[in-house]
Amino acid sequence: MGSSELLVQRAEASSFYWGTDSNSATCLEVPQNFYIGRFGYGITGSTYFFNTQAAQTAGKNSTYLFWGLEGPGLAPSDITAYQWGWQQASTALNQWSNNPNAPLVGGYTLFADIESGFGGWAVGNTEYSSNQQVVEGFLDRIAMASTQTTPFHPGIYITPLDWRGYLGTAFRPSTSFVLWISGCYSCNRSCLLYTSPSPRDRQKS
Repeated sequence: MGSSELLVQRAEASSFYWGTDSNSATCLEVPQNFYIGRFGYGITGSTYFFNTQAAQTAGKNSTYLFWGLEGPGLAPSDITAYQWGWQQASTALNQWSNNPNAPLVGGYTLFADIESGFGGWAVGNTEYSSNQQVVEGFLDRIAMASTQTTPFHPGIYITPLDWRGYLGTAFRPSTSFVLWISGCYSCNRSCLLYTSPSPRDRQKS
C-alpha cells in the first residue's frame, strides 16, 4: 500500500498481510488478513461489490470500506470541486455507520477509489487543479471527522497511471493519508491479492 514513485518519503510495504477487495472470492491459499469492500460512490450508498463472507473471515477490525470518488465533471453546478469531494466524503462517513453492511466494518480508514469507472475525471494538466481539489475535499472531510473514539483516517486507492493522468506527478495532498496502490495480479480463482503495511490503520504521509 505504498509507492516511492508517488511519495517523497520511502513507502512501507509488507508481504505478511494479505486480503481481498470488492466481490473477490476468498482463496484457501491466501490468508484473509483484511478485507476492503465498497460502500458506495458519489453521494449514493450501496451494498453492491461487498463480499460479506470475506468481511466475516477477516473480522470486523480488519474490514475497511472504499468509496467510488466521482470527479469534478460530475459535480453539481452550484458547488466547487473541493465541496464536491467534501460532500462525497460526508456520504461515505454516513454509510460507515448506516450502510446495511456497516456492522461488518471496523476499520477507520476510508479509501477514495479514484478511477475512470466512477466518472467525472479528465486527463491532462489543464484538469489537474479541479481533480486535486476533489481529492483534497474528500481527504479533509474524513480527517476532520476523526475523534478519540472513532479515529477516522482518509485513504486513496489508485493506480500509478491514474495518479499521473488525473492528479499530476507533483501533487502532494496537504492531509496525511493511507495510500493503496492497485495493479496487482489476481490468482486463477479471481482472488485479488494486495499487501498491507499492517492489519490495523497506520498513518502514512
